[in-house]
Amino acid sequence: ILQTNILEGLDRLRTSAVAHGACNKLSVTLLGLVRPATFLSGGRMNTDAFFRCAPAGPDPLWRYLTEHDPKYEGKKKLKISGRELAAVPEQVFGLDQLQVLEMSPERESCLRHRLELLPRDISRLKNLTLLYMDSNNLKAIPAEIGSLRRLERLTLSNNRLSSLPPEMAALQRLRSLHLANNALAELPAPLCQLRGLTFLDLSDNKIHSIPSGIRHLEKLETLLLLFNSLESLPEDICVLRNLHTLWLGNNCLRALPASFGELVNLDWGCNYCSCNFEGNPLECPPPEICSRGPEEIRDYFLLLHRVVTLWKFAETPFCFILLSLPSLCSCWVFSLWLLPLTLSSCFIISS
Repeated sequence: ILQTNILEGLDRLRTSAVAHGACNKLSVTLLGLVRPATFLSGGRMNTDAFFRCAPAGPDPLWRYLTEHDPKYEGKKKLKISGRELAAVPEQVFGLDQLQVLEMSPERESCLRHRLELLPRDISRLKNLTLLYMDSNNLKAIPAEIGSLRRLERLTLSNNRLSSLPPEMAALQRLRSLHLANNALAELPAPLCQLRGLTFLDLSDNKIHSIPSGIRHLEKLETLLLLFNSLESLPEDICVLRNLHTLWLGNNCLRALPASFGELVNLDWGCNYCSCNFEGNPLECPPPEICSRGPEEIRDYFLLLHRVVTLWKFAETPFCFILLSLPSLCSCWVFSLWLLPLTLSSCFIISS
């Protein structure tokens, strides 16, 4: 038990912390603490007890919970964590001025919370701009998430989500969305309506296809799709000209879209950092072509187009003079397309 009188008069204290202990009750009124960053972590912290002991009346509780961290620029932040966190204290939803809510365990602890449900009362926190809910046991997100119209960053990685509510399409201020290591089998349709997204992490799911609606995410700069089950990519992904990082490693891709070489803003000079193909059974183009960057990929598909054109006119028996056939780069696709080609009445100079 941490008693009130220990902290009374510490008007210069900026951070109060209880971490990695067996403390099960925080009995402080935070008297004299102007704006400490309060962390409830480790131990078996009774978060309800903390809220019961916090100042009441006209003094808003959040003034004691403002993080002194430059990256939050003075935002009103509350962090709740603990090995046995299984529910969100209902008092949290009374903090209607709260801007940052973090309910994720410390990375160093390698823990996972037992939180399975995000209460519908989350809709009351309409001033939230940052919501961290990664490394919990969330199986679903309530439709009320769509009420958080000011949300700019949402982290839901390391949960058990298999779908997202359509109401998420209302989060038009969202810039960064983290959904890695969940159970998504497809890219949820609402995501394709989040036109303000610049960062999207869908790695380590079970996604087997990307919808054509991905083209609407025109501001997207980083797209992480590694460790999924992707067998193909739509041509629509090639219109995302602001992409500078695209991770495709460890999927089932055998071919890339014909316009893939148009993604010239990817940092091809550092290919394996900006556009990762490793772990895919690529055949068209083969990996050695992909690793050379957009120009080589464009040339490859131009050659492919020429062979297709030759195939389309195969029924014309007179091609006059056929000087040579272009190099086929040992790609099985070409040999299949050339099977119906006939060269009757042609004068072959070389082959």
